[in-house]
Amino acid sequence: MMQIDSVEIGGKVYQFFKSDLGNAPLLFLKGSRGYAMCGYLNIETANKIGDIAVRVTGVKTLEDMLSAKVADASQEAQKIGIKPGDELKNVIEKL
Repeated sequence: MMQIDSVEIGGKVYQFFKSDLGNAPLLFLKGSRGYAMCGYLNIETANKIGDIAVRVTGVKTLEDMLSAKVADASQEAQKIGIKPGDELKNVIEKL
């Protein structure tokens, strides 16, 4: 089953998607310009289509995502100042 919620973070509204798969959930957090995704999804596709995207790994909840460090950032995300190693909660407003 897919859970979809609107969540407010730092005064901005994001769409949070969660679906339980095998041993870990599929997580996705969408902002007005870009998105954060869990380790199930890949940054190469985001690069191919020119999306502002970041990938965080080892996450199972929204709270985990926000406290996680960016494992990968698309080329477009890097252009706006998001880089691997940034904590998602510190760069979320750019998405």
